[in-house]
Amino acid sequence: MNNKVVILWEKVKQKLIDQSLIKKLITMYIFIIGIPIVIFSVYIFSSLSENAKHDAVNRANYDLSTEYDSVEKNVYISEIQLKL
Repeated sequence: MNNKVVILWEKVKQKLIDQSLIKKLITMYIFIIGIPIVIFSVYIFSSLSENAKHDAVNRANYDLSTEYDSVEKNVYISEIQLKL
């Protein structure tokens, strides 16, 4: 496994050595700018996903509570009508 990593690194290093200065700069810009953008995007997406799940659970709890209160009210009204 370690040997494969070394071989891969040597191939990448050789490709970078063979490239012109402009291509090297472009490659470095991609790594310097692109990788943090990808990491930031994954973090933001994960955060938004968690917030959406949390909001959906809160909304479901609210709806369930409202329905429970409505059922309790209907039961109370039914009990009063049966006593009359």
